[in-house]
Amino acid sequence: MTRGWQIFLIAATAIIIPGGIWAGMGIAALTKICYNVIKYEITKFNFTNMELSFTLKVKNPSNIKVIIEGYNINIELNGVNVGQIVSKSKKTLKSEQHSTVVIPVNIKIDKKTLGNSKIREVFDYFIAKQYEKIFVSLSGHFNGRLLKIPIPVKIDLKYTLAEIINIMDSPNESEKC
Repeated sequence: MTRGWQIFLIAATAIIIPGGIWAGMGIAALTKICYNVIKYEITKFNFTNMELSFTLKVKNPSNIKVIIEGYNINIELNGVNVGQIVSKSKKTLKSEQHSTVVIPVNIKIDKKTLGNSKIREVFDYFIAKQYEKIFVSLSGHFNGRLLKIPIPVKIDLKYTLAEIINIMDSPNESEKC
């Protein structure tokens, strides 16, 4: 091996190994992504659908920016699946910073959903203002990219409607990781 090739291999190794370690640390940090709901808003509620939005504050703990390419989230009310939120919109999470992500939710209420006894209970609790008995669950994942590598970020939120109303009154600063 010529002297030129030796220098090239040493230089390439000196660049690739630290770069790989740096990227690995960034990917490992994403497993510790933190978020919290900072705002919740009901924009429409009637007997055929409910429109609301969740605003999340998401912290990207990685030293590399992450591009969220969309999400796929299931919605449950008191354990009954009432819809799915799918989006392909892009959002950039800056490295080592908080970003806000707004998730619009449109729950269509049909005869099958209304026929479920747990959903009828939800309506009864809502009318009686027993918000602590109404559980809203969002579970699924964000589809992201880190250095062009696809990374799914899991989301699993469960709140009572009473907790959500409290969030509206005084936003919670504690994060779920």
